[in-house]
Amino acid sequence: MKRDLTDLKARFEGFAARFTEKASPNPPRPGVAPALKEDYWRSVQELFTRDVTQLGLGNSYNFTRGADAPGGVARFQFANGAAGNPNLDPFRASQFNMSWEDYITSGILSVGFFYKQVDNFVSIANIPTFVPDDFGGTTNNVTTPVNGGKGKIYGAEIGGQYSFGGGFGIAANYTRSTSESDQDTSFATDIPIPGVSKDSLNFTAFFERFGFSARASYSWRSKAVNSSLVGSTFPVPTSNPDPKAAPQIYGVYAASYGQLDGQIGYDFGDRFGVALSVVNLTNEKQHTYLQFPNLPFTYDDTGRRLFFGFKAKM
Repeated sequence: MKRDLTDLKARFEGFAARFTEKASPNPPRPGVAPALKEDYWRSVQELFTRDVTQLGLGNSYNFTRGADAPGGVARFQFANGAAGNPNLDPFRASQFNMSWEDYITSGILSVGFFYKQVDNFVSIANIPTFVPDDFGGTTNNVTTPVNGGKGKIYGAEIGGQYSFGGGFGIAANYTRSTSESDQDTSFATDIPIPGVSKDSLNFTAFFERFGFSARASYSWRSKAVNSSLVGSTFPVPTSNPDPKAAPQIYGVYAASYGQLDGQIGYDFGDRFGVALSVVNLTNEKQHTYLQFPNLPFTYDDTGRRLFFGFKAKM
């Protein structure tokens, strides 16, 4: 039985699916979508890739005004900073992906499995650093990219999209990931690779008809080792009176976070249109903590953001 996919393909345009022609001896490269065949409904795909990413270098130090020198001369004291690392190795990983897709009536279902062997990843560490200043020099933390060592990431994901007709539809996906690394803290060994959450979820509802479009998207992730510039580890001095005593290394964790975004738009024919979008509609805040949830570290309030746009096609 043949089914008409014209409307389905138009509604799901931009969906990150790879189509493979059935029984083709030379399947297309991943990411290239040939014309969808009406008699083709399922695909199983495998993909092996090798990634290498190099980071740049550069130093930036921040100073605050301290007590004035005799005579009222202003003096500045080193506060913190960020630095590059000339000994940094590039991010290197080998990864394998396998996915299965099924094109049902007015929708699509997909299941995928992935495994990534990381030969080296880059994490951000807070390193106590002595910097000369107007007070003879001060030691404070400098965020520095460091070689995080080896690790692995593996898991599964499930997703789908469905059109109810009349312009209404939904799309959702869920990912379950497990990661391990050589990175240790004073409280744990083989902590997860920074930025990898165990659970993540995305859900989108949309409407498109008569030139009008509306979309609401919610995304959520569980806690993860922090990957932002505040670092994934943080040294905390101990109560040992010996000034040479090594500090305790705390892991920096980004707390679980969810965000709702929305967009509405209208097209005036084929060439002109307007759109209004809102990011973080519910005004959620992000925060990190040191190793344990009762030790808050940073707090980010990006606020609710509105954008208005106009588009034109020549």
